[in-house]
Amino acid sequence: MLPFFIIFLFFTIFIEKCLEKYFQLFDELFSMAVEDPKPSECLCSFIMFYLHNLYKNLYGENPFISRQQKMFNDFMVLANRCALTERSVAYYAKQLGTSSNYLSVVIKEQSNKGAKEWINHIVAREAKLLLKGADEKVEKVAEMLGFRNPAQFGTFFKKETGMTPMEYRNGKGIPPGEAQGE
Repeated sequence: MLPFFIIFLFFTIFIEKCLEKYFQLFDELFSMAVEDPKPSECLCSFIMFYLHNLYKNLYGENPFISRQQKMFNDFMVLANRCALTERSVAYYAKQLGTSSNYLSVVIKEQSNKGAKEWINHIVAREAKLLLKGADEKVEKVAEMLGFRNPAQFGTFFKKETGMTPMEYRNGKGIPPGEAQGE
């Protein structure tokens, strides 16, 4: 009975320390969002990035995940950090030490969504955040996201969301709960 109690006590202390770090992390992230209600990167990206790093710092590499799952996780962290400036699958493959074809296959197997689809999704998510702010002109948003011109941005946004940037900004077609002020 005593060894079980010691293991239980150790596990409880360990979990408490992990939760403490998570709460500190979330407190820091949400205080950043309160200070700057229109951050340049999505809060979700920050959370994903920091949770990944917290996990690595606490546990090191997880021996129970496959090489493909690790590649997917690393891709997602990297894509959330770099998608606004780097949109080619070749860039991510090079960073992860593999070929574009292999990376694409792994990402598709792990998520049923291709690498390019994920990159575009991340860029579209950031575009939505910037458009919701309604402070910047669509031309400025296009420039901030690295598009050559507003027309290229409009075509991209329409393909990704099914509506133009102005339709999105004006609230047409925004799902309930996503409209500004809800």
